[in-house]
Amino acid sequence: MENTRYFHLVGTGPKPGRENEYNAWYNEHVTILFEFKGLKKATRLRLDEPYGPNGEKSPQYVTIYEFEKREDFHDFCNSPTMDIANRHYDMQGRPVSEIYWAGGYESLTILER
Repeated sequence: MENTRYFHLVGTGPKPGRENEYNAWYNEHVTILFEFKGLKKATRLRLDEPYGPNGEKSPQYVTIYEFEKREDFHDFCNSPTMDIANRHYDMQGRPVSEIYWAGGYESLTILER
């Protein structure tokens, strides 16, 4: 069976001195986004150990949003849920966070146990 999962990854971090506010805001933000039924999984990660010659350039936080397929991601981007999340970001997230990069990724290989 072909695996068609699609991932949206976002690399972020708090503005200096705002980490507690950032995490409180982001936890709420992810919960808002998870209201979209096509979003199957949302995982927030915090960098524990930079690795390799460029590890120090890694964002402090990465969030992985998982969808069944690319079309679900596009529906998500155009949904009322995203409108609410964007307003939430503009009002509360922008003052406490930095977005370093974001992108949609198609799955090539997924091995699970």
